[in-house]
Amino acid sequence: MGCGHSHHVGYHPKLLGRSESGKARPASESEGPKLESFVVIRVLRADLLRSFDAYGKMDPFAVVEWHQEGTRKEIARTRIDWNADMHPHWDHTCRGQPFKMAGNTMVEFQVMEGNVIGRPSFCGAAKISIGDLAPEPTSEVGTATGPVLKLELKLASGPTCEPEVTGHVFVQALMVQTTVLGRGKTPGLSRVDEGLFEGPIERLGVSGGSAAFFKLHLKPGSGRARDYFIGKDLSHAEDEVTFYEEALALKRQPGVAGLGPLLSYTLEYAGVLTNTEETSAGEKKTELLVMRNLRCGSSKHRFLDIKIGQKTAQAGWQGKSRVAALRQSMVDGITNSSCEGFRLEGFDGRPPALESMDPLLDLGMTGNAKMAKKALRVMLQRMPAAEMLLHWLDLHQEPQLGPSDVPNEKLKLQLCTTEVAEIVCHEAVRSLCGLAVACRRSPVPQKWIGSSVGLGFDSGSLPQRKGGEEEVRKSTLVCIFDWGRSELNTMNKHMQLSEKDQLDRGEFWRYYMGGIDRLAWEAARAYQHRFSCSKWSLLTFKVCDFDSMSENDFIGRLCVPVEETPETCADLNSKDGNHVVGDYGWRGSATLTYSITWRPFPQPSRMKGAWRVHLIRAQHLPRQDKMQLRTTSDPMCEITACAADPKGLLCLRQECMGYKEVPGKRPQNHIRQSIPMKAFLQLINDTPNCEYHQETRNLHKNWAANIIATENGNLLKCVFNDADGTVKLLIREDLFPMAEEGLATAWKKVTTRHSDEDFTTQKGKGKGKAKSSSSTARGVQDYLYKVHLVRVRPLEDDEDP
Repeated sequence: MGCGHSHHVGYHPKLLGRSESGKARPASESEGPKLESFVVIRVLRADLLRSFDAYGKMDPFAVVEWHQEGTRKEIARTRIDWNADMHPHWDHTCRGQPFKMAGNTMVEFQVMEGNVIGRPSFCGAAKISIGDLAPEPTSEVGTATGPVLKLELKLASGPTCEPEVTGHVFVQALMVQTTVLGRGKTPGLSRVDEGLFEGPIERLGVSGGSAAFFKLHLKPGSGRARDYFIGKDLSHAEDEVTFYEEALALKRQPGVAGLGPLLSYTLEYAGVLTNTEETSAGEKKTELLVMRNLRCGSSKHRFLDIKIGQKTAQAGWQGKSRVAALRQSMVDGITNSSCEGFRLEGFDGRPPALESMDPLLDLGMTGNAKMAKKALRVMLQRMPAAEMLLHWLDLHQEPQLGPSDVPNEKLKLQLCTTEVAEIVCHEAVRSLCGLAVACRRSPVPQKWIGSSVGLGFDSGSLPQRKGGEEEVRKSTLVCIFDWGRSELNTMNKHMQLSEKDQLDRGEFWRYYMGGIDRLAWEAARAYQHRFSCSKWSLLTFKVCDFDSMSENDFIGRLCVPVEETPETCADLNSKDGNHVVGDYGWRGSATLTYSITWRPFPQPSRMKGAWRVHLIRAQHLPRQDKMQLRTTSDPMCEITACAADPKGLLCLRQECMGYKEVPGKRPQNHIRQSIPMKAFLQLINDTPNCEYHQETRNLHKNWAANIIATENGNLLKCVFNDADGTVKLLIREDLFPMAEEGLATAWKKVTTRHSDEDFTTQKGKGKGKAKSSSSTARGVQDYLYKVHLVRVRPLEDDEDP
């Protein structure tokens, strides 16, 4: 996908390449400040062909040596990749080496196997000249990245024998051009003219941390939107201002010290503004960091604050105490940081389905706003990426967009919610992949502890179809921010660090890149699940009782084919295939009412169309909150769509808002009443297949087997067809008439509107007498159409059925 950058940032310098002639120009011919060239070598990984350990798995590491003018020195030693065996991954960045136009400079990579007792075992070495490894230097400030090279590791077995090839090592080199001027200087504060903004400023409140934000208004004639910038209280952001000032100084330099692609994802920063704030005690002067306002131009801004890294604190770093670091490490261990390398810290503009999930519902503390805020933060921190992105892209219940999305008569002029979600997800994947590439193009490792990635878009408006895609892409934000515990490392700084500090930077940079890689992969997987299917086959409604302190209680489910379906009422089934009934069974079976319609999109839309699933109501749901001594449930519905392609293992999942208690009002949704869950789910007819659930398959098999009221032994085999949902029962030839009679009996009882208990035959048990609703009879009747009996001749004694 390349190293694309998000549209919300401004300055993005060109990546440096070679001259038009394809040859390097010496630095002496260039004009301007004197340039210095450094070669930065990366040792990525190795693949060994055999093991060098007597027992167990190998613990390899690599040593890099620099050979120049008859001397050799060790410039780097990677960490030991414990239990990596023959496929270690280091991703190690070596200390930059001054580059001179000399052709006799060689680099040697040695792979060693660490031993607990004794010296390390030598696994092989590879040599290459610096001219073949590194790209040619240029006459401009910046970084040129060389290709990843695969070098053979050779092990000499004797003076007269051919060396043995023991594996391969993968390396890469960067040529970094920096200026001598400005080395060691710390940039001062960049002041913003107070006359550019209207006064006095207005306080907005606290967002996540302790720093307050202020609303800033540009005066007319600036060429930008009035609310383009926002102010952050400098008194609570002193640990961030140094990072922003250093980044601003680098952006003003040619080449940006090789960090241009990476810094293009940071928030636009203008400087420090001194303005007047009106308080209860009168006016006072306040210093603010002036940054880009992410909510500029949005009617309803939906924004994710994702903290990156599996380790978000270190004792002694940037004033972090040992106790605070220990407390933060405990938070990392119980949240999604330890699982996927990042966690969700904040969610602005949450969809109604997520809003209805009260984290204090089980404790009965719905009126405590302070406790609810803390509990919500814990719930978000533990939320996996798949669920986080599901809610981020959920637009089907937004009040600003109307209850039924864009009407069909206006679809030719306006984008619908599904199309907007697809464009937003596609742009997020592009930008996140570009960020992952930009991290690897950084000439030196960074130590960005506790920094965040932001994903945002406008969820409160639907643009016109003409030019709408460009508008949605432009408003989709992917940025990196929150530099309170971060350091902006450059080549000049990195050269002055000790070996221990360089390894420390490399360790935390691997944490950061790992989190970015996983986030980009999760976003790509979400796009593949939702927007890459050519045909859907199966739809599953799963009704659960929401629990905030434990796993949701399963109530029932319903599996239906994806096809045009009018308003239909069907029974919910339990996990074992029986109908779900209300409390004590006297109110009948639990039912779900739904409808499915196909909606084609006008050309030139990016998709063919969408299936619209209208979930109307559920009735007679059993009570689940018995432990809380409540007579109600908190139902929610999870809808999963499975694709028809048998080669895929993917599906689409969406959650719909259900019950939510309102303090001071009588709950309107009881298990004895109809539970309204009006929501439209868009199923994109463009995501590969979800494997048909094994338990659903077994459920249909068992149901079909029980329909045949015959003795044991006549059912030889049961074959389930995933494509059309049919069941074939292989019956012995001599018992086939009895099987036909059993199926006919079942069919007769269905047509008389009796429940399936009448024709479910189990050995030693009687038949039920309860009557079912007409919808139950129709559902069983439709299912019986898919049961086929196959006559099989009697088997011989030595035959295997």
